[in-house]
Amino acid sequence: TKQLLLTETSTIFLSLNSVLKLFRNGENVKLVSVCQQVSMIFFLVTFMKTRLYDYYFNILINDYYMESINKDNILAQRIYVNCFTYILFCLNVYWFTLIIKKVYKESCKKNAD
Repeated sequence: TKQLLLTETSTIFLSLNSVLKLFRNGENVKLVSVCQQVSMIFFLVTFMKTRLYDYYFNILINDYYMESINKDNILAQRIYVNCFTYILFCLNVYWFTLIIKKVYKESCKKNAD
């Protein structure tokens, strides 16, 4: 449960980025823009660390964890739990590729300007 809760820390920085847009007006555009960029960097780092790196090492390849969630389950429950554990990881990898693609497009757009 702890690891699954830690995966949501990146969401804090993503939400902060959205909240910062509300404070953007004529006089503090540069400050809000810098804060948004810092928030996005923290989002990317925490996303990669918690949802990919930690999830892989602390859940997927951790034998103790896999044994503990499959301890008293019947075969159908084990398959169900293991499938959804891997599906969540694959979903996070997919989201990460979309995020990197968006960041790359925005950086190319800024370089073109």
